[in-house]
Amino acid sequence: MRLIKELIPKRFYSSDNKLSKLVATVMFFLVVLVLSGCSSSNKVLNESPPASSMTSHNLKMQGVQAQVGNSVSATTLPVGSPILPTQINVNGEAIVLGSNGVVSIVNTSTNKVVNQIATNSAPPQNPDTLAVIPSQNVGLVVSESPSSVGNAIVVFNYVTGQVVFTIAMPFAPVAITTATNGSIALVSGSQGQLASLDLTSRSITNVISLNQSSQAYMDAVAITPNQKYAVVVDDGGEVAGNIVYVVNLPSLQVLNSVSVGIGSGYFLNSMAISPDSSVAYVVNGGFGDGQLIPVSIPTATVGGVIDVGGGPLAVTLSSNGNTAYVVDGAVGYGNLVVPVDLSQGFSYPNRTGGTPYQVGGDVNAYMDAIQLTQNQKVAYVTDRENGFLYPIDLAAGLASKPIYVGNSPVAVELI
Repeated sequence: MRLIKELIPKRFYSSDNKLSKLVATVMFFLVVLVLSGCSSSNKVLNESPPASSMTSHNLKMQGVQAQVGNSVSATTLPVGSPILPTQINVNGEAIVLGSNGVVSIVNTSTNKVVNQIATNSAPPQNPDTLAVIPSQNVGLVVSESPSSVGNAIVVFNYVTGQVVFTIAMPFAPVAITTATNGSIALVSGSQGQLASLDLTSRSITNVISLNQSSQAYMDAVAITPNQKYAVVVDDGGEVAGNIVYVVNLPSLQVLNSVSVGIGSGYFLNSMAISPDSSVAYVVNGGFGDGQLIPVSIPTATVGGVIDVGGGPLAVTLSSNGNTAYVVDGAVGYGNLVVPVDLSQGFSYPNRTGGTPYQVGGDVNAYMDAIQLTQNQKVAYVTDRENGFLYPIDLAAGLASKPIYVGNSPVAVELI
């Protein structure tokens, strides 16, 4: 108050001048307003806007208008921001494999890690290094040297938290898948091998060579839902040819194969198979020009290639096969999950991905695996760089804080 009075000429405080008093009063309040404005200039800028001021587009991404494959604007809200919806809770568990061989069991009802299992394995860094057999409460982890178990398949019980047994492999394994009944597993190798395992007798029943090139690397393997065929993806680069193989089961006879691209721009790393067993959707990492490549089963012909941009690393399909969710997750490509409409058919040309979901805000992440819940409403995505598991509400957008699992997660399965 003293400072305010000093700023006003004394003549305005004369007791016999009513006009002067009025003017003084007005000047007094003007000065108060000015000083109040000055004092507020020290407040933190760019605070989060209230929820009511945010807009949403058709995928409810809080207004983010990202282009497929491009980095998302720095104004994108990170997962867990206070203005986002409440935390996602799903009945069930997520089995998450770390790059150090530690398996984290996440209760998705509480979003808490309830157990961790040391498998003493050294899994390759791809999303097909983990498989589960829910009917037997077991998971299978691929291990390659160097590790205490060497080249092997490690089988663990995710209820008891114990390693049950291991099967030594005659080659460095890369990826694994299991049949529906849980009695058979297929394992692909780092130099073109494919092996079948009998999990009941805990033995190897057959080994074949799909590609004898030293550059062959079978990055993904999957059994079709009808259990008749297996599809194997060879990320062999320019030398080995980036080949997709269709193999008959149980004989492991190669029925057909197709090279989907020669050159350094091709990086085949994952796939998902349609519910009707007719198409394998193969991810080409692309180094900025990522693609989803449909390959027919069992004829191994290429359909209409879908451009998704960026550096995709994994894919999963909706239960009706009409939508693919591609993790465009390599560092520098925006940490996106790109939805792809597959309903237009196998051969439909010039398709592109839809408007993406962003995962992790502006965090420098490495999204490399994705799975959908049984009700198709939530996707879980791993972030290898920061040790997170991200739940994504596919109707509302990013709607939950990430779950910290540590151990650089590379694969996830939901039970």
